[in-house]
Amino acid sequence: MPPSIRPLPQLPRLAPFLSLFLATFLLLVTSTAALAPLEPATGRFFGAWLNTTARSDTPELFNSRLGFKASIFQWSINIPLIASELPPVSLIDATGTDAILYLTVFPRMQASFNATGNEAFDQLEPQQVVDDFVALLQSYVSGGRRVLLRVASEMNGSWFPWGQRPTRYVAMWRRFYTAVRAKIPASQNTVAFLFSPSSGNGYPFPGGMYNPFTVNHNGTLNSATTTNPDDFKLLDTNGDGKLDSWDDAYSPYWPGSEYVDFVGLSLYFFGVTFPWVANAMPGDRMLLDAIEGRGGGEASVTIARQNFYATYAAPGGAYNKPMMISETAAAFHISLVDSPTVPLPAGPGALAMKQAFWRQYVTNSTFLATHPQIKGVCLFEWEKDEESTYRDYRATQDPAILAAFKADFFGAGGAGNASADAAAGLYLQAAPAKSIKTGSGAAAMPSPPFSIKGLGAVGVALAAMVAALLLL
Repeated sequence: MPPSIRPLPQLPRLAPFLSLFLATFLLLVTSTAALAPLEPATGRFFGAWLNTTARSDTPELFNSRLGFKASIFQWSINIPLIASELPPVSLIDATGTDAILYLTVFPRMQASFNATGNEAFDQLEPQQVVDDFVALLQSYVSGGRRVLLRVASEMNGSWFPWGQRPTRYVAMWRRFYTAVRAKIPASQNTVAFLFSPSSGNGYPFPGGMYNPFTVNHNGTLNSATTTNPDDFKLLDTNGDGKLDSWDDAYSPYWPGSEYVDFVGLSLYFFGVTFPWVANAMPGDRMLLDAIEGRGGGEASVTIARQNFYATYAAPGGAYNKPMMISETAAAFHISLVDSPTVPLPAGPGALAMKQAFWRQYVTNSTFLATHPQIKGVCLFEWEKDEESTYRDYRATQDPAILAAFKADFFGAGGAGNASADAAAGLYLQAAPAKSIKTGSGAAAMPSPPFSIKGLGAVGVALAAMVAALLLL
């Protein structure tokens, strides 16, 4: 026998390695199968909701000024659809990347709604409305673009006509989910549904335009003043006959685990006291209070009582879903809407306020490590009038604020800063994908090159098993 030819190992010698190889392979398969549609095995998505109209911002400009290829970009869309109003998602194509299209889907606002809010849902009842929406998603997917859907978000709020109406909300959600999945199965890993209420800080948000109650908006919200007794029974989670901060801000609206892929929250810092008109520093626990609550007597009308993360996202919780910080920013109040030429006092200043907030979570590796189910963060990069003030939410436009954000994001925040390794390994950049043409159906999503790093620890173990067999 030539010396270059080695005999195959005997089966008894090979058996332990085959067993270990099989066990590792099964671990790889089961760990992958456990992931939700679009859920990254490691790292988290990072991107922004940009004002691509009035401010002419674009994903390309965002990536350029940050020096980072964002992996997700958000737009809003109204249903029933109007073709001329579709968002310019081809702007993602222009980045040449596989960034996820993140669509916030609003039931179309009408000129007026009555106290029941039924019109918000009635307009979605025709089957053609659902079919048109599904067809649009299919066009995005066939063009190679993955889509994260946030349907009728902030449904626990009082500022949208679909808010605080759990019976019709849940029915609507399930109908759209079922219709999409009939055409785009979860197994394709191209579309995911994100259940995303507003943070419960301030729930039930008295004073909102669409509170489903007959009293003055700041009056008592109870069974005698509700416009829908059946909904009220669901909202009154502690059964005391009132809707207040002691009631669960999230559970009445939950569509069911089988209808949800991701969960998320809108997380903002507007100020210290309501009404939000004064610029001030966020408290050290502001972000934690928003996602974890405080419960019991420590809570108040401005601090959530329920622990959203523990219930809906945390391993070992009730649902164990991947979580998005769905839209987020700190608001700097520029002026009153009624007095646009008179600036409001700057307080500590926009940079100090915004940096104190983003350091609590976006660039805080300790926070992210202790909340491993947070799989994405989407900045709200707008300035707009809201309630009584004109607000600047942006972190990447003002040169000084952008420089500070990049210093923290890329790890130059200084010794002792918990954000020192924030970008390195914590957030996913989009991969090159020049063939994607959103909505054209012209190209399929290119497969990423094989990477042991992409498989994580399981991939390393698998490679080790292969190497051991080759050395026998």
